[in-house]
Amino acid sequence: MDLVSFAVELLASDSSDEQLTGVEPGFFKSFKQFSDDTLRKIGTSIPVMERLVEMLNWKYPSEEEIRKSTAEIISKLTGKKQNSLRVAAIPGAMESISSLLHLGRNSSCAHNEINQKTDITDHVHYEFSSFNLLGLLILKKLAHDHDNCGKMGNTRGLLPKIIDFTHAG
Repeated sequence: MDLVSFAVELLASDSSDEQLTGVEPGFFKSFKQFSDDTLRKIGTSIPVMERLVEMLNWKYPSEEEIRKSTAEIISKLTGKKQNSLRVAAIPGAMESISSLLHLGRNSSCAHNEINQKTDITDHVHYEFSSFNLLGLLILKKLAHDHDNCGKMGNTRGLLPKIIDFTHAG
């Protein structure tokens, strides 16, 4: 078994400790270049893809690095059309990707927003800009497919978040 297969098995596990180990930032450093083989192994496992998308919703400051690593992995995965379609097909994926976007102020379209649990807003050192960039990058890659654009448009609260990034402050 190679290291990538081991990480994929950990992510597919029911144990939260094993899942954390599978996406641990240091664990993926050995194949940081995300070779095609690595992306293929991760992208062909639907349970692993679902688990990664689910991990985007983690918002505790102690999970910041793991969430960031997960977003980076999904960003790399969505660079391939087949993986992009798989990610978009996961129920709740657009909402999970939307959870990466945060302006630190109330949206001008707050009536259209989903009420979200925000454990990170009071944390001064949380890297919102990194998550915003990764979230927008994932959405950009997903937008290459017309059907994905429709899903983005139908995701409640996503378009106002994207539009808010165009406002000059």
